[in-house]
Amino acid sequence: MVTLLRVDRPEEEVTKHVETNTTAFHKERELGKGTLIIAENRLCWLTDDERGFALEYRNIALHAVSKDLNHFPRECLYLMVDEGGDGNESDESGELPRVTLILILRRKGVTV
Repeated sequence: MVTLLRVDRPEEEVTKHVETNTTAFHKERELGKGTLIIAENRLCWLTDDERGFALEYRNIALHAVSKDLNHFPRECLYLMVDEGGDGNESDESGELPRVTLILILRRKGVTV
């Protein structure tokens, strides 16, 4: 389950890319529209009321641009994120539980 929290914009970090009107999904559940901010140390997605999520890069286990419409009905940025960034929440196998997030960018072919 993904809960949207109040998140501060990465004002003091170098911003690499900003993409407005980005739709976020957790699995197949739409979280809403917001702004994707790719900063020097983290990736943030924020709604207009400053709710969303911020991910430090070390917690992103996998990221890819997916054009496979059999997997998701639109081209998207696919993220697999380790839960519990401090490393103490591993399961019996020693693996951290993972959350899948999908971001639909307004424009196709955007390089992030």
